[in-house]
Amino acid sequence: MKRLKGISKKVLSNQLNELIGDQIVSKREYLSGKVHHTEYQLTDIGQTLIPIVIALNDWGENRLKQVSLVKKFNNDL
Repeated sequence: MKRLKGISKKVLSNQLNELIGDQIVSKREYLSGKVHHTEYQLTDIGQTLIPIVIALNDWGENRLKQVSLVKKFNNDL
């Protein structure tokens, strides 16, 4: 939650529960003294998505560069 900005606890919780239900993420809860901790991590199935997410990210970055170049070209006309 600390690393994500602009997302409510409810939305994050709903999304994590969906990912848990789909066996993409696992949840671990434990006590450290009096403090309750919750950790989430990718399951083996979830880790198979890493190359796909990286490929989508690369595609998106390249697409933004293309759109930027087209806009710059059109503005220079």
